[in-house]
Amino acid sequence: MTISETKFISYRHPFITFEVRVSEGSYIRSLAQILLEKLNVKGTLSYLNRLNEGKFYFENDKDLNPLDYIDLEENIYSGDKNYFQDGKIISINFLDKKADGDYIIRFDDFFSIIQIKENEVKYLLNKVMLS
Repeated sequence: MTISETKFISYRHPFITFEVRVSEGSYIRSLAQILLEKLNVKGTLSYLNRLNEGKFYFENDKDLNPLDYIDLEENIYSGDKNYFQDGKIISINFLDKKADGDYIIRFDDFFSIIQIKENEVKYLLNKVMLS
């Protein structure tokens, strides 16, 4: 492990907050243990916030829309939205597509993934909130 920069940000007993720049493959938890041994105190790393990794900086991170990454056909549900919200059994009669397969059901604030098999509907993933 190569440490190229260390910056102590604050000390509020019993917490020390610091920022460190290290080489690739370094273990910050191990570094914290070494620091504790050098200070001759007992403790543990209670929080770790990675600021960057290589050229990728986390300061501009944002929530991803999972629907951009799920490659499933959308199905239209014409029944009561509360059935999905409450995890109730969904009747195939309220679905536009009735063929066997996996489908996304999209609502304004969440989506679900269902499976139709032999005219039965079951949840594969229910009520994933959208940001």
